[in-house]
Amino acid sequence: MSATQRDQLDPLVWKITAVAVLGSLLAQLDATIVNVSLSGLAQDLHATLPDIQWVTSGYLLALTLVLPLNSWLIDRIGGKALYLWCFSSFTLSSLLCGLAWSADALIGFRLLQGPTSATRYDTLLATPRCTVHRSTSPIPEAHRDGAKEVNAVAKC
Repeated sequence: MSATQRDQLDPLVWKITAVAVLGSLLAQLDATIVNVSLSGLAQDLHATLPDIQWVTSGYLLALTLVLPLNSWLIDRIGGKALYLWCFSSFTLSSLLCGLAWSADALIGFRLLQGPTSATRYDTLLATPRCTVHRSTSPIPEAHRDGAKEVNAVAKC
């Protein structure tokens, strides 16, 4: 194996990173996109603006409350299982948000959606670390320093 082949990242690393980044991008987009449509939501759901603002506030509060549990959950069930569970739950709760019939229902569904978004952030950080610490690491030695820095932040 030549030096240039050793210095190239395995395609598996790119696939894992793309899936993890896409999921986290969707969560980030979801956290902010509702702000644009708050007045329209209030009008469509026949709610006052202060009431409909709980759609965003409830989501962010639920997200924030779950953040401290992320490392514990990753230790207990693993990063991959947690990511897949959260991605599935996020998709289901997004569907429920789309089917909400009232402001109260939408707020409740967003409260379910928040925690599933929070756990995906740390899982994204843990993915490179989990990949690097396998005995047959697909990440070349030259690229491992950046991924090892994640060790201080996330656990597999």
